[in-house]
Amino acid sequence: MHRVNRAVITGACGILLALFVGTAACTESAATRGETAAQPASARRSQASGSTHYRWLQILDGGALSARVIVDQGSPVPQIRRDKGSPETMNKRVGGNSDFPVDVYELTEDATAYTANPFREVIGYGTLPLYQPPSRMVILGDTGCRNRSQCCDASEWPFPAIARRVKDEALRDVSTRGPAIVLHVGDYLYRESRHQPGYCPKGPSGYRWSTWEADFFAPAKDVLENVPMIFVRGNHETCGDSSSDPPTRAWRGWFRFLDQGAYTVECQEQVRDWSLDLGAAQIMMVDTALEYIEPDMLDTVTVWKPTNGLLVTHVPFWALYPGEEHTERLAGLPGGYSLPPSVKANIVGHIHTMEILEWTGGPLRPPTYVVGGGGTKLDHMGGLHYPAVNKGHDWTASSWKEFGFATLELKSPWKPVLLDKNGHPLMGQ
Repeated sequence: MHRVNRAVITGACGILLALFVGTAACTESAATRGETAAQPASARRSQASGSTHYRWLQILDGGALSARVIVDQGSPVPQIRRDKGSPETMNKRVGGNSDFPVDVYELTEDATAYTANPFREVIGYGTLPLYQPPSRMVILGDTGCRNRSQCCDASEWPFPAIARRVKDEALRDVSTRGPAIVLHVGDYLYRESRHQPGYCPKGPSGYRWSTWEADFFAPAKDVLENVPMIFVRGNHETCGDSSSDPPTRAWRGWFRFLDQGAYTVECQEQVRDWSLDLGAAQIMMVDTALEYIEPDMLDTVTVWKPTNGLLVTHVPFWALYPGEEHTERLAGLPGGYSLPPSVKANIVGHIHTMEILEWTGGPLRPPTYVVGGGGTKLDHMGGLHYPAVNKGHDWTASSWKEFGFATLELKSPWKPVLLDKNGHPLMGQ
């Protein structure tokens, strides 16, 4: 795929992709982009009667905080209660339509204003997590159910249970361990196929609200309501074949619900890189969701000056990839590229295993930690028994074919601990 200049891509899908597929292919139609009329009052469900809603606190570029809520289309406009002052009306991010019959609201503050007067509650819906500079991070990724080859219930899809473990881990011993945040490294929706195994319970599929709710928001509800979140875009949230109707990737839901920027009806091939300072550590996110890696993707990283930097991507810069029988391969950038010593780790997903890649020679590069076992069907990693250790001339990779997540104490030695789906450390770390 042709790589578009990162300096000019943001907000320009309709301009740049017109060279290939036409501007209209990058946008939602007028009938489905969130400008349909509100539902009549008879079709609305009141807040008190248990209407659909999801709420969370999202950490944005530069440390800004965004309170977001999803409610039934046509519901009353939510209000936020803060520590001080009168309730504030939330801003509509995007209205509902036939495929997404929900309204999305947000209220965003920079870090200084939030610290002085934090969000406390979405009135009528419930409290919001309180953000404090974290001392810990809980990490997960690749959480959706691959319904064409995986039953989307507890027998084969552990994400709902993993999400509960993630919440419990983030809230455990806060008084002694300090506050935590949760980082999701991408790939939220996998229920793309209508052709599901005959022995599996049937459920929603396709790129619409019912699928987003089943694959992410419903199982993640408890962690969303209790812990501040950072979201990274995965390759399943890219534009795909944007000329297709219906779409072939989940970009419409990504930009409605989780993207850092203002909502856009256009699919952006790449989102801009961003960074934030957590106090103990600094995060740099580079958008690698298009599934290919090129050297200029490191440009923003090499000029970044963190004290203790965590490079976060969906697709790894370097990792051991699965293959057929005994054909695992080290993939990513070719040799000769390095990263500043202040970058302590590259935290990624995309590969549906748990993995640690460490360098034993060559250019200076941080370890890669793959946290791609959040629920989707695991990758077949050759004919190896696990845990498996593979070695090259200047690297060692430890891989586990396990569902799970990770925790990271934001202090030296900056090594995430990989956990299985029950929260137990994977053997051999």
